[in-house]
Amino acid sequence: MANSAARITGVQLRRAQLADAGEVANLHIASWRVAYSAELPADYLASLDEASRAEQWVARMSRPATEVLLAEDDRDLLGFCAHGPVHNADEELTSAWEIYSLHVRPRLRGGGIGTILFNEGVNGARRAGARLLALWVVATNDPARRFYEGKGMQPDGAQKDRDLAPGIILHEVRYRLSLASAAAVS
Repeated sequence: MANSAARITGVQLRRAQLADAGEVANLHIASWRVAYSAELPADYLASLDEASRAEQWVARMSRPATEVLLAEDDRDLLGFCAHGPVHNADEELTSAWEIYSLHVRPRLRGGGIGTILFNEGVNGARRAGARLLALWVVATNDPARRFYEGKGMQPDGAQKDRDLAPGIILHEVRYRLSLASAAAVS
């Protein structure tokens, strides 16, 4: 991992362990409740269950090629980034790496933690020999889209709908970044 965490006082990076799944689930739900309050029904967001979300994170963390990186201070989980080989790669995305999920505590957004985590995702892709970084963003999540575009990522035209529950769908667009042309990050 790079020393970029040193620029933000007190932030430490470490790889998540299975015991961290509950804390990751809690932050994930808190982030969704803020980020998707205009896209998803309030009752759906209120029904998000930490125990079932923690089980999902245990399954994700158990995949050997998936890395979940935590940004912490001495008191709190500040954010996380899950990344690994592209899921469901089409022919166009061979030798690609994917950021599956990147979330920062809502009160800390804009403070640099997301950048640290994104850069570590890029570095993980490079260590794996990937030539391309991809991720999916909810089409109406303008703050996230601006964040990724500020990192040099661009939408590539791919779209999909993610069915969350009967009648509850998030429309997503795929972003990509050529690692050959992207500057090294630290």
